[in-house]
Amino acid sequence: MRIVVVDTYYDDFLKTCPIGNGNYQEELNKVLAMQFATADFYSRNLRAQGHDVIDIIANHEKLQERWAAEHGCGTLLRPAWEQILLHNPDVIFFQDLSIFPIDRLHALKNSYLLVAQHSCPWAGDDSVSCFDIIMTSFPHYVPRIEALGVKAVYVPLAFEPSVVDYCFPDVFPVVPTETIQMDFGRIHDCVFIGGVGNPSHWKRGMETLETVARDIPTFKWWGYGVETLPTGNILKQKYQGQAWGREMYEILLRSKIVLNRHGEVAQNFANNMRLYEATGCGALLLTEDASNIWDLFRGGEIATYLTPGDAVQKIKHYLAHEDERADIASRGQRRTFADHTYAKRMKQVSDVLIGALQAA
Repeated sequence: MRIVVVDTYYDDFLKTCPIGNGNYQEELNKVLAMQFATADFYSRNLRAQGHDVIDIIANHEKLQERWAAEHGCGTLLRPAWEQILLHNPDVIFFQDLSIFPIDRLHALKNSYLLVAQHSCPWAGDDSVSCFDIIMTSFPHYVPRIEALGVKAVYVPLAFEPSVVDYCFPDVFPVVPTETIQMDFGRIHDCVFIGGVGNPSHWKRGMETLETVARDIPTFKWWGYGVETLPTGNILKQKYQGQAWGREMYEILLRSKIVLNRHGEVAQNFANNMRLYEATGCGALLLTEDASNIWDLFRGGEIATYLTPGDAVQKIKHYLAHEDERADIASRGQRRTFADHTYAKRMKQVSDVLIGALQAA
């Protein structure tokens, strides 16, 4: 099966991606090796399933210009479009439903199986209905997608264990195959890596972050949105800057507790990547007591909170009881390595795509 995985990256991250003198594929590989978001986690694990897969970062202007120069193409939108046509895939897998206008999606759908991953604020009925299959980590999106006549598949997000090799090559000269709960020097007591906002679609999450920032002296956070916070907001005092990809994983690997929050769009379902990034890196995950959290983890593998004040009390408890914290973190890491890897998720994705093509 020939697959094209098409993604877009945050603008702030793209600013950290200078283009060197290599050819397009060499420069693309450098960007993917920075481990931002899903990086090449889909493509490499789909290749392991025997498929021919390429990655396209559609909004990386300099990369697209490099490809266009090598292939004689024109404007920014065109190179991504031309790459798809040149590869002539069986499946186009979109990580962002807004990459192309709706008329272009319909044109692609006439020739290819159109698939997307959609686990963020709703893209709109018109966009969703352009696709043959939508995969989502939001359980509540499944009936909403199906109501539009699109096949919906619940696929939780995941962790890529090989990121540890990128972050600590001297410790792991090869990709680790077992859990990695060991002393990386966990110098950060409690961290959050992600976005904030004022106003925000993380209303309850902002309340939790601000309460923890006020009551946990050693709390730190990295991410984006700090410029939206009002003067004097406690989160500004705890801000450490942005952290993308490999840098983010290095922080997680050196953290004792990782605080998690979801936006209201999740509707009390646990779904985000931080669940698996935190546990996969061997930190204790402290997340909301969501309705499906114990479908993803078992008791004694993570910690949950009910209110911002409860989160503070849990953080204080686990910082004061290191052996208990480390034991729970180790159990959570084993669960993620066993059940929540991209290798496992891409086997599910592969089976769905093969079935869809055979039925076509």
